[in-house]
Amino acid sequence: MFSLAFTRRMSVMRISRHNLRIFIVVLSLPPALFFGVLAFTVTHSKPSTIPANLSPPAVTSSTGRGPIQNLRFPVYDQGIYPRQLRAKPGVVAIVLEDRTGRRPSLLINRETGGDVLPLRGMSFLVNQSRSRTELRLDTGRYQLFVPTNPQNRAELIVDF
Repeated sequence: MFSLAFTRRMSVMRISRHNLRIFIVVLSLPPALFFGVLAFTVTHSKPSTIPANLSPPAVTSSTGRGPIQNLRFPVYDQGIYPRQLRAKPGVVAIVLEDRTGRRPSLLINRETGGDVLPLRGMSFLVNQSRSRTELRLDTGRYQLFVPTNPQNRAELIVDF
């Protein structure tokens, strides 16, 4: 009986169009106000200044430099392997892996005729077993070796 009376009462209760419009406007105001304030604060906020020592490292894009060739040289007590690698002229990323546990440094020299030109040195950071450097190499022959043991060497041939 209660439910029958309740449904009859609800069916009799009708909302006029005017009251319905006011009800819809009142319901839509808070979300519209919220998103309007949010849009305003996002567009008018000042960029935060992050101290240089806390900023993330800059990522360099290789689009202007061409493709980067990755070359990996593990360093063992017996030598640097592979003993010889080939690459194309351009940007080369040399990754050095320490398999000796002594963190050796590595020198990269360019052979030109009978002369040897020092090009770059690489070393490991504390508690790191890998080191990486990027070089732009032209056509030629390059020697990679450990200065404490010059017989421990590898050759990098850059040609077309």
